[in-house]
Amino acid sequence: MPVCTTPSLSPPEQQAQLDRLRDVAIPVKTDPTIQYLTNVIMRHGRKARAQRIMSEALYLVHLSTRRDPVELLKSTLERMSPLLKLRRYTDGGARAEMVPVALSERQRIRHAWNWIVEASDKRNSKSFSVRLANEIIAASNGSGSGFSKREQLHKSGIAARSFIKKL
Repeated sequence: MPVCTTPSLSPPEQQAQLDRLRDVAIPVKTDPTIQYLTNVIMRHGRKARAQRIMSEALYLVHLSTRRDPVELLKSTLERMSPLLKLRRYTDGGARAEMVPVALSERQRIRHAWNWIVEASDKRNSKSFSVRLANEIIAASNGSGSGFSKREQLHKSGIAARSFIKKL
């Protein structure tokens, strides 16, 4: 928080205020996860447009849920993100198996976010920010299509776990 430099405070009062605020953490202006998700939806280098879409969507989420939209989005992405992906593996023969491979945190968020964007493209509205906000709200309620994709991917990974030794 900035130090108040109003002329009504005397220097000792200003020093006391500065001492009280010295241990207060300065809030982060932007969140790295939101920046990453903004970069994912950015097309043709139009970052300002992507930032506007993202901020409008988060504002609409806040108006609908009356909760912190950034925390809501982070928790939704964490719940929706897959733990693994299936990679095709061949041993030189004609037969190929699908082998489950663990994903990093960034890859997990990317998969979940891509599922949200795909589902929002299928919604009815002219504004992408409105469609995105509606899909974020639906995903936070657990009714997004990404959850079914995650479950299907995990079922396939469990079925293919016998091929893990191949890699």
